Amino acid sequence: MMYLGFFLLVVALVAVIIGFVQRKKMKTILAAPFKPTAQALTSADDKGLISFQGQVQPAQQLIAPCSGQACLYYEIEIKQDWEKYVQTEDGSKTEKGTDTAHTEKQGSMFYVNDGSGPVTVNATDGVDAKLQQTFDEKKSYGWGDISFGNYTTHVQRPGGDKHATGTRCIEKIVPAQGELFVLGKVANNMVQKRDGMLGKLMLASEGRDGLLGSTKRNMTIAFAAAGLLVPAGGAMAIFGEAPAAAADACVAMENDVEGTCHGRVTDDDVTYEWKVTEEADYTFAAVGTGKDTTMRLWPAIKVSKDGETVWSLEDSGPDGVKGQNHFVPGTYTIAINDTSDGHASKLKGGAGFDLEIDQVPGTKKETAGAAEGDAVAEADGEEAPAEGKTVAAKSKPAVGKTTGSKTTTGSKTTATDKPADKAEDKPADKAEDKPADKPAEEKAEAPPAEDKPADKPADPPATADKPANPVVARPGGFRLKTK
Repeated sequence: MMYLGFFLLVVALVAVIIGFVQRKKMKTILAAPFKPTAQALTSADDKGLISFQGQVQPAQQLIAPCSGQACLYYEIEIKQDWEKYVQTEDGSKTEKGTDTAHTEKQGSMFYVNDGSGPVTVNATDGVDAKLQQTFDEKKSYGWGDISFGNYTTHVQRPGGDKHATGTRCIEKIVPAQGELFVLGKVANNMVQKRDGMLGKLMLASEGRDGLLGSTKRNMTIAFAAAGLLVPAGGAMAIFGEAPAAAADACVAMENDVEGTCHGRVTDDDVTYEWKVTEEADYTFAAVGTGKDTTMRLWPAIKVSKDGETVWSLEDSGPDGVKGQNHFVPGTYTIAINDTSDGHASKLKGGAGFDLEIDQVPGTKKETAGAAEGDAVAEADGEEAPAEGKTVAAKSKPAVGKTTGSKTTTGSKTTATDKPADKAEDKPADKAEDKPADKPAEEKAEAPPAEDKPADKPADPPATADKPANPVVARPGGFRLKTK
């Protein structure tokens, strides 16, 4: 809703601009003196503006070349249709478009007379008028010498990789008949275009009243539309909720990256910063997102630290690339591009990819303190003791006494420790003959930390032992297709 609000505000701004343009035009019509044609040259205001209305009397014959109709002014536009083939990550596609290949504008000198006397009008420098379309034809060939009616012109071949598919000719005129309203500047004993870059000779076949009515109507519609769109768009822009953005895994990469990083290569390498705080083995997997197996990105991954490459994956193919490596804590730079230099730059829109970084389970290197605590907890079937708690009762069996009941309260032991004093009075040779002492002694001497498999994980298999991705041969040594 928020984005829709911004769009409505932009439309409202355009409507306001149109409204002001129409308002200025209406004020110009009302401000210019409206006089009989016989008084036009002598009744202009301080700016030289004058307006009048009367029957058209051509001073020179002007014929629109395409339609052959008599006119006071005509415009011809030649449009060239083209198409071109472009390479994308989804394969070859055809783009179509239209360019203006040629334009021609021609005006004439004519008279306007309301019965009081004629006044000369010069329309050779362009007009501001509602033109009447009199010709529209399309040819199947797109360049060279092309004729439309009695009009012939040369159309250039389109540049670049465009292929012309046809041409179209449109002709519009101001008819040399009927009544005409004129507003312009008096100069050189005639009425011509107004001053300024946007100043033109204003002509209207509907007359002064009709032109004022249509201008006022356009102004009212534009301002009314803006008045409706501004509050609606403003409310949506302020109070509307932006669409929930998908989580971008490419931002703030650290250790095991949650989700998939979506990126796009257009020319140079796409780089990301990756922070490692947990020493472990990590698996990298990247695949192109294009539909065409040949044109899609064949990702090559390069991981560097302090400007030096520490690991790379370049045996990529249409199915992507995947590999595993051990990384120590630090900040790394991940660079991704295609295995073929410059391939992505030749594709319209570049080539997309998906990147995943996962920590290999069981390869995380624990700190010494955490590993010892976890080992003791696993050996005794209890949770690892919290920091600051005493575990004296668990170390007492080392002197060779039975441990039928071990209970601790803080750091104080219970009465179950008394049999140990009696055991010290017995002869050493008798104590050694007790069979029950040996298992207890063995249990005490065996370091529990060594029995935990997680403390000393087996080395993961080297990346080289994994079968490499099949490499698909590239046509002619270059993947770009030609049509």
